[in-house]
Amino acid sequence: MSNKSNLGNRLALTTALAGILFAGYGGRSVYAGTCVGAVGAYTCSGTANSGTDITQNLAYAGAPALSVTTTAGFGIDTSVSGGMAVYLDKISGIGDLLFTDTNAAAITGDNIGIHARNRGGGAISITTTGVVTGTGANSTGIYASNNGTNLLIDARADVSGGSVGIGAYNYGNGEISVITTGVVTGTNLDGISVYNSYFYTTDMLIDTQADVSGGFTGIFVRNYGAGTTTIITAGVVTGTNRDGIFGRNSPISTNLLIDAQADVSGRSTGIDVINAGVGMTSITTAGVVTGTDFSGIYARNLSTSTNLLISAQADVSGYRDGVEAHNKGSGETSITTAGAVTGTRYSGIYAIQ
Repeated sequence: MSNKSNLGNRLALTTALAGILFAGYGGRSVYAGTCVGAVGAYTCSGTANSGTDITQNLAYAGAPALSVTTTAGFGIDTSVSGGMAVYLDKISGIGDLLFTDTNAAAITGDNIGIHARNRGGGAISITTTGVVTGTGANSTGIYASNNGTNLLIDARADVSGGSVGIGAYNYGNGEISVITTGVVTGTNLDGISVYNSYFYTTDMLIDTQADVSGGFTGIFVRNYGAGTTTIITAGVVTGTNRDGIFGRNSPISTNLLIDAQADVSGRSTGIDVINAGVGMTSITTAGVVTGTDFSGIYARNLSTSTNLLISAQADVSGYRDGVEAHNKGSGETSITTAGAVTGTRYSGIYAIQ
C-alpha cells in the first residue's frame, strides 16, 4: 500500500482555512443575507447577494446553546467578498451548537460554506436543506470541529467544496454522525473526511444516500475512538486519484462495518480498510467495485481483531487482486462472491490468515 497516512495534510488544508477568524460586527447592518440576534440565539434572513454579502460571524460564550435558524428565502454568498459564509463559534460553557435550516437556504462561501466550531461542553448539530458550497480551490462545503460531546451533520441537499465536501472532526467525548441525502463533492481532496480523536470519542456513522466523490478519496475515515465505525453508501462513491472508501480503526476501536449498495471505484483501491481494533471487519457490496492501480477490495485485520467477512454481490476488479484479505486476528475469514472477481496481475481472490 502507498502512503495513506496524510491526515495531517488534510487537517492542515481545512484547519488553515477554518482558522481565519473574522472580527464581530457589533451592531450589524442588514445585508442581503444576514443573521441577527443576541444571547446565543440568531435568525438568518434575506436573499443571497454576492455583491453585498459578507461573513456572518456568530460567536457565543456561556450557556445555554448557540442556536441559529433560518427563515424562508434566506441565502448568503460570500464568493466575491471572500471568507466563510456562516461562522459559528461556541466559545465556552455547557450548551450545544445548533444550526438548523429547514428552508432550503443556499449557502455559498469563498473558503467555507458553513464552519461550526464548538469549544464548549455540548454537542454540534448541523441540519441543511439547501445547497451548501465552498467555491475556492481549497474550500470546504461544511466544516465542523467539536471539543464537546456528539457531532451530527445532516445534509439533505448537495454539498461541495474545492477541497473537501464535508469535513467533520471530533475531539470530544461522544459519537460522530454524517448523514447525507444530496450529492457530496470534494473536487481536489475528499468528498467526505471524518476523524474521531483518541480515547474519549466513540462510534462513527457515515450514511450517504446519494453520490460522493473526491479528487483524492471519496470517503476518508479514521477512528481513533473506542467505538464502531459504520459506513453505509447508497450512491456511487468515487475516489479519482486514490481510494473510493478508505477506513481505519485504531487499537481501541471495535468493529469496522461497510455496506456499499452502489458502485465504488478508486484510482488505487475501491475499498481499502484496516482494522487494528478489537472487533470484526465486515464488508458488503451490492455494486461493482473497482481499484484501477491496486486491488478492488483490500481488507486487513490486525492481531487484536476478530472476524473478517466479505460479501461481494456484484463484480469486483483490481490491477493487483480483485479481493485481497489479510486476517491476523482471532476469528474466521469468509469471502462470498456472486459476480466476476478479477485481478489483472495476480489473483481474483487472495486471502491469508
